[in-house]
Amino acid sequence: SAGRQSGIVPAPASDTVIAVCCPEKGGRGDAYQGMDGGHLQYLAAEADRLVESGKRVYLLDVARANGGVPLFGHMHAANELWGYSAWNTASNAMGTLLAQVLTDRLNGRPNRQYFMERLLDDYVYQGTVRQRMHEELLASGEDPYCIKNTRMAQKMLEDLFERFMPELWPLESIPEYRVKLCWNRIFEIEA
Repeated sequence: SAGRQSGIVPAPASDTVIAVCCPEKGGRGDAYQGMDGGHLQYLAAEADRLVESGKRVYLLDVARANGGVPLFGHMHAANELWGYSAWNTASNAMGTLLAQVLTDRLNGRPNRQYFMERLLDDYVYQGTVRQRMHEELLASGEDPYCIKNTRMAQKMLEDLFERFMPELWPLESIPEYRVKLCWNRIFEIEA
């Protein structure tokens, strides 16, 4: 069925769904490079349909390593998602999302702050800003894996977020946020 091809296969009796955003025909490495807009639109429509059916929908984005794909631009129910994860490996992304599912279940409500942190880190930073920062650091003579001028890099990070947030943020309004380099490399940030 179409659902099985997309990785979105709901169990009818469940009130919680993990919708998996994955390549249409499988793949290794950065499978997003081979995805077309039609497949992203299809995945977004399936996720929207699940949200609209009243399910608690968590989006597991494993189409690429180190960041999410631009699925949210095709969704109209993104604000109603319960959770999201697209961390550096499929297993880390799944573990992160399962932890959110379990804590939300225990609390009886979604942890919106954690959801927004995942969007800031996994989707905005890892999916777009990190690559741009890598390019700009190299152009300025810095090594993205051993940054010497961390003040300049921190300012660059903040400027890139300011530039890309209006274009990328998938929810109705952009929250107040703060981003910080954790160390002198661009592997991850604190959001």
